[in-house]
Amino acid sequence: MSATAMKITGLKEIQRALNKLPLELQKTTETAALRAGAKPILTAAKSNAKSSEDTGLLIKSLGVNVRKGRSGATKGIYTARIGPRKGFRKVIGVRTSGKREGKPIYKDPAKYAHLVELGTSHSAAQPFIRPAVDSASSQVLSEMAKGYDKGLARVIQRLRKK
Repeated sequence: MSATAMKITGLKEIQRALNKLPLELQKTTETAALRAGAKPILTAAKSNAKSSEDTGLLIKSLGVNVRKGRSGATKGIYTARIGPRKGFRKVIGVRTSGKREGKPIYKDPAKYAHLVELGTSHSAAQPFIRPAVDSASSQVLSEMAKGYDKGLARVIQRLRKK
């Protein structure tokens, strides 16, 4: 699936303050802020996906994955990925011939979500992620600030316990 990157500006002061925290505490606050900022987009994507013809499996599979980049332009930077998660496959039948006869046939949203979003030569695109990013982008910064506050509160509690 083609990734849509959204860059938020105006967070330099927050980033400087974060850089003064120990690395483990930085991770806690950054991931909390990213997860909170991704929630409005995720909610919008799920409501957009409802309009597509599907068993609901695609909607159930949508989630947020926050991780630290390991190489390239995102090396060392935490990013949030919104899209289908693995593990939501569903048995839709059984193979009736060939080497794998009797084996289950699965429907896996992680393998077809990009086809729904972008379309194919046989079906029109039914975008659900891109419109979600566009419609929820105004809420992302305020939700990230709230998530940052919650993450920072957790860090402060941890430091008080030590």
